[in-house]
Amino acid sequence: MISAVRSYWNDGRGPILLRYALLSYGIAAIEWLLSPVNLLWVFPSLKGNGSSARESLWLWTMSLLPLVWFV
Repeated sequence: MISAVRSYWNDGRGPILLRYALLSYGIAAIEWLLSPVNLLWVFPSLKGNGSSARESLWLWTMSLLPLVWFV
């Protein structure tokens, strides 16, 4: 099993898979954080600021990040 993983990594497929996983989970974490409910949970000090600007930023970013993932 270890030799199969080592050969997978040495063939050059391991770094590609790792980069794909980091980018995918990174984009998912950013999308999760940009949700207005989750953003207020992580940063409660933003509660008094304008919610319309946050929601428009959220919609714009949620549209842009899948395109980044495809690229």
